[in-house]
Amino acid sequence: MALASLASNGLSQSVTPQSTTSPQRSQYFLPNQLAGQVQLGDPDAARGLAREVFKNAGIPSDAADAFGFTDRIAQAEIAYRQGQHPAVHEQDIVNAVNNLASTLGTPAWTHTTQPEVRRLRVRLFATLPKLFANNEPPDAKGHYSLLSPKMSPIEASYVATTMLYMKVFYGDFQFTDAERAQNRTLNPAIVAAAQKEREGQMLDIVQGRSNTVSVIDLLAAGDHLYADLGIPALQTSQLQKTNAAVTAAKAAKGGL
Repeated sequence: MALASLASNGLSQSVTPQSTTSPQRSQYFLPNQLAGQVQLGDPDAARGLAREVFKNAGIPSDAADAFGFTDRIAQAEIAYRQGQHPAVHEQDIVNAVNNLASTLGTPAWTHTTQPEVRRLRVRLFATLPKLFANNEPPDAKGHYSLLSPKMSPIEASYVATTMLYMKVFYGDFQFTDAERAQNRTLNPAIVAAAQKEREGQMLDIVQGRSNTVSVIDLLAAGDHLYADLGIPALQTSQLQKTNAAVTAAKAAKGGL
């Protein structure tokens, strides 16, 4: 989905999400606020935060809505909050991203690793603590961990789609560990040129200029990405029941 939408829109903007709040507020204010509401099981907040997942990767929310990915993630998140959906782990993201890369036949450096996923999670935590902070109690020795080994569907989706975006546009994520070590011995201009070439390779794929990957291939790969994360296809009846329950609860409290 992330790559398919990039293909259809030809986007090449920063991974930093667009501000949806007043100039006085951080551009991360809304997703952090939504993350707090999602933890309370609010389905509207889950949809809103799912849209932020795609906006963060430069994907218009109406595109995510049209293909059912917004509600797919929101539904899984609500089920997770109700104890009806398993947690997602870093290795699941590794498998999902690498399966997508293998399916599309992208270069070896587009594959990811568990340490790279962890590095991205720490990076995202700095701006979205309410989404990424570990809410679990301390261990037996009273130590807290910055990140939980378990992720909710929305958190995992945020990491996975951001990783795909990073593989297209960010040099920090466009080289293998061995290549990064070698790059430290090279002229920075040579490294910058290699990064620019790799960005061009990925743009050819995601913007439909590749002879080997079609937009249909990208859409199918996007669907498989979320399946690999353990996020099932949309079940409308379940989401409608959740919405009806929330609406009834609000009505009972006088619409509050």
